[in-house]
Amino acid sequence: MERESVKTHDPETAVCAEVRHCGSLFLIYGTIIPYHAAGTRYRYRFEGAEVQGKKAWELHYESIANHAADWRRLRDNYPDHRMVVAGDFNQNRDGRRWYGTEKGRGDLRDALAGAKLDCATEGAIKPMEEGDLLNPTVDHICLDWALVELGPVVKGWPAGETPGGKRLTDHTGVYVDVTLP
Repeated sequence: MERESVKTHDPETAVCAEVRHCGSLFLIYGTIIPYHAAGTRYRYRFEGAEVQGKKAWELHYESIANHAADWRRLRDNYPDHRMVVAGDFNQNRDGRRWYGTEKGRGDLRDALAGAKLDCATEGAIKPMEEGDLLNPTVDHICLDWALVELGPVVKGWPAGETPGGKRLTDHTGVYVDVTLP
């Protein structure tokens, strides 16, 4: 497997690698989209600067717009590559409203569609082992439409706990398994 780093709009919050695997070329893009209070009362590092005094969700929306531009640029510059985008999007995408805003979900839906990507982790997630479906997540994995056609399997695991019973995170772990032809 060969890997090469690819430039993103902000190397502190978005990384991308070109990967050659099984004879196919991929762009693997990992990111964090700011949470609702990023840059409001407390400083938040955004696009290479310390930001404060913004309105709730403002940096979230700006970040989605910047990601959309990145994804379109990558599609234009790497037209023969399959693309995977994954990270903490700080919004649920399961149709209920429990974290995020309608505007943010709509902006991200449009950004993904503009880059020919589909969010594979939008709904309830099957557990790795027998058990109940896991709650939807704010951590997502998006696949380009060619990969979606291959019927990916989405699974996950619940947040872990310390031996004393303290939760390690409020995030569900997720993965997507795609069998390449």
